[in-house]
Amino acid sequence: MNPIINSILPTVIIFQDPFMDILQDLKNSPMGLQILVIVWFVLTALIVILWFVMKPQREQAQPSTQPTIQQSPAQKEESERSVGPIAYPSTPSASDIIAEIDRQSPFMKQKFPENYHGIKVTWHGQFQLVFGTKDDEINIGIRVDENNWVSCKVSLAEYPLLRTLKTNTPVSVTGTIIGISSHIFELSNAKLDFTTSTIYKEGRHK
Repeated sequence: MNPIINSILPTVIIFQDPFMDILQDLKNSPMGLQILVIVWFVLTALIVILWFVMKPQREQAQPSTQPTIQQSPAQKEESERSVGPIAYPSTPSASDIIAEIDRQSPFMKQKFPENYHGIKVTWHGQFQLVFGTKDDEINIGIRVDENNWVSCKVSLAEYPLLRTLKTNTPVSVTGTIIGISSHIFELSNAKLDFTTSTIYKEGRHK
């Protein structure tokens, strides 16, 4: 028997009696070899195509082998404390925003500040005052330059230092701008960082 046919037959033959006569006829006919070769290539192409088509589904079905690391509340708190608050860009600065607003026409000034709503910033300034408390939440004022202020709400439980913090203490504030009124910027989700302050370096923040 032709060795090529021997290599092809295992792929294309379904070993059942009704088909054996047909295969014998193909083997003995002049066109039989060509037909079997064509069938072999077609089946091979189909198998390759199906392999690539089903590959994403196979990968999706495979369970992840990466272990899930569970942190205890104490470990999570220590990790967050070591990393510190997320810092966003310090630009545009408060003075840049006010200067751009002042360049607008009186009509445009009414709505133009809303263009800055949603921008996340980190500004450096000085703690100045507390002007409202509600349960654990307090409103504080931070002067970020000579003319501009930040107003934000923070938790006393998160920042107990605020109970004894002195005026003009350096502080960085990170948050999202949600309002601009005159020279006062209101930030949401505010986070404070006192690492630039001498009280932090001396350990009096604990």
